[in-house]
Amino acid sequence: MNKAIQIQYDNLFEKKCKFASIAGFDCISVNFSGMVDKTEDDWKKAVDDIQRILAENKLFCHQSHTYYYNLLLSMSS
Repeated sequence: MNKAIQIQYDNLFEKKCKFASIAGFDCISVNFSGMVDKTEDDWKKAVDDIQRILAENKLFCHQSHTYYYNLLLSMSS
């Protein structure tokens, strides 16, 4: 059985993946909700970065959670 953890793609993603690998995790789920820039070029760069980081840390991505709009931001207080 593989051990998996969800990791948010942000400026600390590489460090978090390294820690996950050291801790014995095999798989990750990438969460894009922390991604600040969301242009087409940013998405392409993110995919390249993620593939490189996963390979370097011998991790496998079994699923991802795309960016979503937080509905609570729209609620008035």
